[in-house]
Amino acid sequence: MYTGYKASDYVKFSLKTGKRVFQSDDYERNLSFLKLIKKAENAQILAGRMNTKNPKMARIYSIVYKVGKCINPDVDYDVFISDKNEPNAWVNISGNITFTKEALEKFDNDTLTFVAAHEIAHDKLGHVAKKIAVSSTIIKI
Repeated sequence: MYTGYKASDYVKFSLKTGKRVFQSDDYERNLSFLKLIKKAENAQILAGRMNTKNPKMARIYSIVYKVGKCINPDVDYDVFISDKNEPNAWVNISGNITFTKEALEKFDNDTLTFVAAHEIAHDKLGHVAKKIAVSSTIIKI
């Protein structure tokens, strides 16, 4: 099970009422609203006041956001938390970074910053895409 937190979650429902904010087919309004929410989130992160019900997610999202803006400023990374019982993290081909609950419990902020930088570097250098390309080449032979 993954617990994700991202601005696009707000597009469909209001956090206060749980009701749909507006019609999903209104693309321009959705995009405008999403940009507004992302801007507010980023201001919270930079001020150290991430507002979320999940303190683990607030902690790691803040770290990933700051590291991501230093290493790969054109990408907004989505962060997920896995229930796996081992300290680990990984990035997928879509650029989503997943940390295990065990990693968040065992590692301090300095270590998590290093791990986030490591995963973002994998993404920036295209390691996941290269690994998939090599795997598909090997399978075809």
